[in-house]
Amino acid sequence: MINLPSGKVVETGVPINEVDLRATLDNLFNASLNGYLCLMIQGVDGIEEGVLVFKAGHPVAGAYEYLKYGQIVLAEDAIIRVFNAAVAKLGVLDVFALTKEQIDTVLSFNGKAVFKRLMKKQEFDRMVVRQYSDTYAKKDLSSLPADKTTKEDVLKKYALTGLVSGEQKTEEVKEPGV
Repeated sequence: MINLPSGKVVETGVPINEVDLRATLDNLFNASLNGYLCLMIQGVDGIEEGVLVFKAGHPVAGAYEYLKYGQIVLAEDAIIRVFNAAVAKLGVLDVFALTKEQIDTVLSFNGKAVFKRLMKKQEFDRMVVRQYSDTYAKKDLSSLPADKTTKEDVLKKYALTGLVSGEQKTEEVKEPGV
């Protein structure tokens, strides 16, 4: 994923089902935001996170990650996935402001995530979707090796499944002779 400084909170923890991404992008554009928007959702097979970086209100870089697999999609391909994630049933949106210097640093250290050209405000209209689709996840994850071990698989192997589900499950260990 893109390395980002924490920045100044503009919005945080906004439930995704209350977000109109198109209107949010218009607001960020009109405010000439230097910063980033981050969406985290419950996706097809675990948590998915999308980030769009803005310079003077224009999206200039993006990344989308399937956290369970560590699979990352960068640049223009990420923005479409962010629009898709914005209509998921469960998730949150955060927006952070950065200084111009911080944005320049983020872009210089994350060159592969930078868009090849400046996106126009009108281009957002054709990216808006009405319903979350698992098509992108299936496409992005299809290139993974079939035997890819996930973080959850490792935790299950060592009987630490409570860490996966958030429960505090521990197995009682009996000492010999007790």
